[in-house]
Amino acid sequence: PRLIRLLAKCPYFRLLLGSGMRESTEKTCAVDFERSTVLALLHWIYTDSLPEISVDGAIDLLQAANVYAADDRLKEACTSMIIKAIDVDNVTYCYQVSQLAQSARLETFCFSMMAVDWPSVKTSEAFETLSEPVRQALSRAFDPSSAESADVG
Repeated sequence: PRLIRLLAKCPYFRLLLGSGMRESTEKTCAVDFERSTVLALLHWIYTDSLPEISVDGAIDLLQAANVYAADDRLKEACTSMIIKAIDVDNVTYCYQVSQLAQSARLETFCFSMMAVDWPSVKTSEAFETLSEPVRQALSRAFDPSSAESADVG
């Protein structure tokens, strides 16, 4: 019954375990996430509820849900939890996560928050950890005059 539920709720595992490849004959597969994230994903699949997880756990679970094509309700549950914890210090990190996890709702929320408090965001430590292209793109979006002067100079 558990395998049937896993296959029904996750197209990734359905394709992997039904492919005739090694994973389907051995009924095992390697995953690219921490054990706690995989257990949280399985908890969702088997119970339709989020386990007790931290915000960092929700971020990891959102990424796993994207990779393993879990249902959109899991992505929404993780996104809601993450949004409640976003502040100036972590909004740029959450913005990057939104792009990696293809979460339009999280990306829109982060973008709006950065627009409201851009002066604080652009001077945060987290902003400095972004790649140069991402920093430049955000600077152009929220402060076009400073981005133009940086490109000229």
